[in-house]
Amino acid sequence: MKHPTRKGQAQMTETIAIIFIFFVLVLFGLLFYSRYQKVSLQQEAEEILATKAMEITVRTLFLPELLCTKGEAEPEENCVDMAKVEVLKERSEEDGTKYGGFFREGKRKEAYYFDLLSNSRITLQEVFPEAEEPIVLYDNAKKDWTKMEPTYFVVSLKDWEPDWPEPRYRFGYLKVEVYS
Repeated sequence: MKHPTRKGQAQMTETIAIIFIFFVLVLFGLLFYSRYQKVSLQQEAEEILATKAMEITVRTLFLPELLCTKGEAEPEENCVDMAKVEVLKERSEEDGTKYGGFFREGKRKEAYYFDLLSNSRITLQEVFPEAEEPIVLYDNAKKDWTKMEPTYFVVSLKDWEPDWPEPRYRFGYLKVEVYS
């Protein structure tokens, strides 16, 4: 029986060292890749939340319950009818809901527009000529939210009374906060 030579032992040690270094490099590569993926997924989640916030803002701007009309059902762009907002506000106060009038009766009160507006809070703030308290149009914030994406959209606020010769316009903004 032959005994292993020193040369063979050295080659075996070199091979084991090379395999060890190879696995260490593979491990570092996997760690780098997993951190890269984690950051990438976080960025993608933020982009999805921002897109969702913009979509909800656009949906809110085109809700018939808020949209101004020019008399023949032709909508005015970027305009909120304050008479409609007042009706929603009164309905919300009467029913004691947090949805600003956007709810449905059933076994339990739930947001009627949840499919459209999701977990968000929508407020309307007058800016000119006077800044008043913001009006909450919809408030269905997620209880255990981790991120919130606000979007703002400038709108005109149309107020009209039957005895006025012309409607009065004011300026404000619509604030949509989407939660995830």
